[in-house]
Amino acid sequence: MDYKTLFVLQKGVCAICKEPPGIRKGFAVDHDHLTGEIRGLLCHRCNLALGLSLDSPEILRAMIDYVTFGGRSIPGEEFSDERKQKNPHKKSLKTSLSKKTSLSKRMFLFLSENGPSCPKDIARGIGAKHKYVTHEAKRATKKFVLEGEKVCLV
Repeated sequence: MDYKTLFVLQKGVCAICKEPPGIRKGFAVDHDHLTGEIRGLLCHRCNLALGLSLDSPEILRAMIDYVTFGGRSIPGEEFSDERKQKNPHKKSLKTSLSKKTSLSKRMFLFLSENGPSCPKDIARGIGAKHKYVTHEAKRATKKFVLEGEKVCLV
C-alpha cells in the first residue's frame, strides 16, 4: 500500500493516537522489521515510542501496567528470559543504519539501547570516528551530556 492510500484510509491521522501529524514532521511509514510489511502511518511520537519499545507487545503491556498502577511494580509480573536476550533478527546499529543517518541520531539510538558509554565504544558501535562522536556529544547539549568518561542521554 502506498502513502496516499494509507493517508486516506487513516483519514489523515496517526494509526495509534488518532492525531494529525505535527506541523514540522509528517507521518512515518511504519513497517514490521522482521517481514518488511507496511502497517500504517504514525506520527513522530508514536513511531519513536514504538521503536524504543522494540515493537515488543510485552514491553508495551509493561508500560501500560506501569502507567496504570502509578509506577509501582506489579507482584509476579517480571520480564521473561526471552525479552532479556538480544533479538536474533535485529541487526546491529552499525549495519542497520546507513551513513546518511545523522551522527546524532545514530548516537541517540546506540545510547538508548546500550546506556551510558565511552565515546570509543559508541564510535565502534555505530561505525563513526571517535573524534566526531566526542565533538557531537559536546555540541548537542540538548541531547547528550558528558559525565566523566561517558556520554549519556539528557
